[in-house]
Amino acid sequence: MRGVRSAEVTAKISRHLERFGAWITRGLGHAEALGRHPARDHRLS
Repeated sequence: MRGVRSAEVTAKISRHLERFGAWITRGLGHAEALGRHPARDHRLS
């Protein structure tokens, strides 16, 4: 993401991703609890 887009666009994307992460954490619970769940492979066949 960095180096391809302008600094302004990179900052906007970073802010949106931070907000999205906070929204997910609020909706699903604490970040520590999320880390306890195993990662899943979501490949489409």
